[in-house]
Amino acid sequence: GDIFYTYRVLSSNPSCSNQETTVLIRLEEKLDFTGAKVEVSPNVLCETDIPTAVYSVRITKGPQPIPNTSYYVTFNVSGPNAGTETIMANFIGGVLVFPISSNYFQNVGNFKVNITNIVQVNSSRACRNIINNLSGDVDIFAIPDLTDAKIEKVIACQNDDVSVVVTNAVKLADGDYKVLYNIEGVSTAFGQSATLTFTGGKATFTVPAILNAKSGNSTVTIVNITHVISGCTNTANLKGEIQTNPLPNATTLRIQIKDVCFGDPVPVTVSGLGTLTDVTLSYILSNANISTEQTQVLTTSNGNATFTIPATLLLNTGTTRATVTNLKNNITGCGVPVTNLFVDFKLNPIPAAPVVFDQPFCKADLATIANLQPNGAQYKWYISETATTPLASTYVLKSEDYYVRVTSVNCTSEPSKVTVTINDTPAPELNSDGANFCGLNAPTILDLSNRTNSPLTVVWYD
Repeated sequence: GDIFYTYRVLSSNPSCSNQETTVLIRLEEKLDFTGAKVEVSPNVLCETDIPTAVYSVRITKGPQPIPNTSYYVTFNVSGPNAGTETIMANFIGGVLVFPISSNYFQNVGNFKVNITNIVQVNSSRACRNIINNLSGDVDIFAIPDLTDAKIEKVIACQNDDVSVVVTNAVKLADGDYKVLYNIEGVSTAFGQSATLTFTGGKATFTVPAILNAKSGNSTVTIVNITHVISGCTNTANLKGEIQTNPLPNATTLRIQIKDVCFGDPVPVTVSGLGTLTDVTLSYILSNANISTEQTQVLTTSNGNATFTIPATLLLNTGTTRATVTNLKNNITGCGVPVTNLFVDFKLNPIPAAPVVFDQPFCKADLATIANLQPNGAQYKWYISETATTPLASTYVLKSEDYYVRVTSVNCTSEPSKVTVTINDTPAPELNSDGANFCGLNAPTILDLSNRTNSPLTVVWYD
């Protein structure tokens, strides 16, 4: 407030009167606008609103008290028609409102109204009031325009989402837009909506799979575009082509796998592929052998194809199930899930090699393969460990090595080696004139044996 001080000088001479003067000292309060807010209304417009828009600025105080009175407000406005003004307006209940000329806002763009000073009209302006970053924005948006824009041709698969790419939208500012589009052709839909984010004149939106249920050609047409933030809208007539390729027919697909011995190749026969010539079959293994989804590229002939399951996936004996999960036409890139198509096959164990021992025979026995042990229909004998043709049971044995394998459930073991020895004892020889005796000596068989070269081992027969 105002404070008055009186300064009096007393006279030391009775003939002179005292002298005095009064001094006014005014103490003004520094106003603090920290936390205050500025709002320009309207602050979001379309360029079509420029001719008729009427603007006002609203300043709302922060937490510090601001007296209700008249103020001079100084501000500047950015933009092509930038300028600075000082106006007088009243704070009432912490709010000050004043009109602002529309001449500042005659173009598309962002405009900033920056408050630089606020002082009371009746102030002596001894204090610099606190004002920090007190500003408000006005955004005037162009009407969205898809002139010269293009929609790239889309090649999609039946029942898949369709990704539509818009390019060369050079008249659109970056940002989010909502479009309305129609589809006409093998598929038909009107009044569909999508939200796009344009960056550098390019954006993508998705036509849902439900609108892409038929194969063939369709046309997608964007008929309206609206800027999400401003609500500025415009008609359009932007067309693009959608080519929808059919899905491969998996209803006749079949697979066959025969039982094999563990370690042998496992061929798979695929049939029912119809006119498909280049496909990828996906499958998984379960039960005795488990795998993640595998893919196999197949070249078909008359609707049939074959491939071999990698041995690295078949590490265990027993029953394994192969389940087909997907069939893709590699020419179109379109695939279809496959359900309830599987086949079980067995990997039979390899029997252990037979337990054998070396075997001797006498030459005079005329032993054959049938005399070897082990013996039975499950055992096959070979002349070498690599031979594939078994020896006949009538094959006469010699002093040499033989190899035997055992077969169980059509699976054959590794060979076991048997060394056969054919022993041959020479016939005894009678000494010269050894058969002649003197009857007086009463000769016996023993006397005859003693006249041979093997007197201790010879045996006589009648």
